[in-house]
Amino acid sequence: MCGSLLWIYIYDGSTNLIIPNEGNLSDLIENNEAFNRSMIYDNASSEIRGMMDKWKLFSHETPNADEDFINKEIIEFPYPQIILGLTEDCNLRCKYCIFSGSYENMRTHGFAKMPKDVAIKSVDKFIDYVKEWKEFAPEKKPVISFYGGEPLLEYDMIKEVVAHVKTKNFKPMFALTTNGNLLNDEIIEFFVTNDFAVSVSLDGPEELHDKNRVFENGEGSFHTIYTNIMKLKKEIIRQGKESELFIMILTCYEKDTDMVKLNEFFIHEKQSLYGMLGRVSEVMDTENHDQSMPSVNESLRQLYNMYINGLFTDEDRSNFYFLERIYGNLLQFSYSRNIYLYGQNYSQTLGNAAKKMMHILKT
Repeated sequence: MCGSLLWIYIYDGSTNLIIPNEGNLSDLIENNEAFNRSMIYDNASSEIRGMMDKWKLFSHETPNADEDFINKEIIEFPYPQIILGLTEDCNLRCKYCIFSGSYENMRTHGFAKMPKDVAIKSVDKFIDYVKEWKEFAPEKKPVISFYGGEPLLEYDMIKEVVAHVKTKNFKPMFALTTNGNLLNDEIIEFFVTNDFAVSVSLDGPEELHDKNRVFENGEGSFHTIYTNIMKLKKEIIRQGKESELFIMILTCYEKDTDMVKLNEFFIHEKQSLYGMLGRVSEVMDTENHDQSMPSVNESLRQLYNMYINGLFTDEDRSNFYFLERIYGNLLQFSYSRNIYLYGQNYSQTLGNAAKKMMHILKT
C-alpha cells in the first residue's frame, strides 16, 4: 500500500508464479465460488493467455497418481530427513504447547515412547531410501532428527541410534529439538562430538519466556535454558566447530506479547545469541474462533515501522536480526520460492494423492 494506491497480484498454486492483476481479473477469481479456468482465459489479456497456454497457469487437473507415480516422485524429489518421535512425555508443561490439551484433535502428554527396535528399523529404512534418491539430489545432506515430547528423556536411545548409524558407514547430519532443560555437560559434549544441530526454545527475556514455558509446578525455565545454551555454545567453540555446527533458537509469541520488548532482548543479547535465532512463530489463538476477524498484535505494527524505516538509514544492521526473522524472511521466502513450470508442482500433486498414498502405505 502506498498512499491510496493498492497493488494487486494473482498467485498461481500450480506453478508458484505471481502475476500482476489486470482489469477485473482478480475480482472474477475472488467472486466466483467454483474455480473456472475457461472464465479466466476468456477475460485475460493476450499476454496472460500466452502464459496460460505455455506454462499451464491455473491448472487444476488431478493426475493419475498411482503407486508407481508416487514412488517415482518421492525418489526424484526426496525429503532428506527422518524425524524420530521418541516419546510423548515432557518435563515441561508449556501453556501453548500443541500437546497441552488446548487444541482440538491433538494428543496430550503421555508416557508412550518409541521402542528401540522401531527406531533402529526406521533408520535402516531411511538409509536405504537415501541410497535410492542420492543420484537425483547428490547435494542434499540426509538428516536424522530426534523429537518428542522432550527427546532428552530418551537420551540413552539417542546414543544407541547414533552408535547404530556409525556401524552402517552412513554420515548424516543429526538434529534435535529440545526445551533445553535436560542438557548437561555429558550430553552437550556428546552432541558436539557427534555433530548435532540443536534447536532450543527460548521465548525472549525471563518475563516473556516464563509466562508460558513452565515446569509442572508452574516455575519458569528461563535461567536453566539460557545457561545451557551458553554451555553448548562454549563446547562448540572448545571443539573448534563454529563453522560446522549451529544452535537454532525457536521463539514463540502471542497476540499480547510485547514485541518491542522481545526485539530489545535480542538486541541486548546479540553478542551471545547473534546468529542463533531461527524460527519466530506466532502461537495459534485458540480463544478467537472467528477467523474472519483474526486478532492482531499491535506491537507488531511498531516493529514493522522500525523495520521499514531502518531499511533507509545507516543504523547498525546487527540490531535488525530479529526484525529480519519476522519481516525479511517473508520477503526472502516469497522471492526465492521454487517455480514449477508447466504446472508440475509435485508437492501439490502428492497432496492431491494423499488419501491414495495412505491406502497404499496401509496395504
